[in-house]
Amino acid sequence: GIFGGGAIGEALAPRCKAKGMTVVGVDPVVRGIPAIDRWYGWNDLPKVMGEFDYVVLFLPSTAKTRGIFGESLIAAMKPTSFLINLGRGATVDEAALVKALQENRIAGAGLDVFSKEPLPADHAFWSLPNVIVTAHNGGFFDEYEKYAMPIIIENMDRYLAGDFSKMINLVKH
Repeated sequence: GIFGGGAIGEALAPRCKAKGMTVVGVDPVVRGIPAIDRWYGWNDLPKVMGEFDYVVLFLPSTAKTRGIFGESLIAAMKPTSFLINLGRGATVDEAALVKALQENRIAGAGLDVFSKEPLPADHAFWSLPNVIVTAHNGGFFDEYEKYAMPIIIENMDRYLAGDFSKMINLVKH
């Protein structure tokens, strides 16, 4: 399940498809991404969480998404599933996630973002054997600037022209 149908989710989908995965998009807006097999909205989540082997979060931090991935959604995950958060730390209830991981109610987590960064040295995530922690750098690679700069330039041009509705990857709070 890819949560967030923006540019990063769109880039991940065909890679998952190439590995033979069924790719499910979760977003309030159904987007035309060819590698997504089906889409769900937020209201569908309680019913469908149990079908995901991997839950990959690319969610922005907005009033609607803060803490959205809490105790009830984590409890609905399969015990063999993994949560991967590459979006914003504020979207996950970390206390609920720690508890689920400690009790082995989900298989594990890969976390690149946290509600407080840098992640405090005494945080439980550091000592859990079923957690991989990275330092909020999962999106960076040697050619990052080549991909990011055209978006920044295009958005700056649109901003200066007052054309806010067509900005790329615009997050509306």
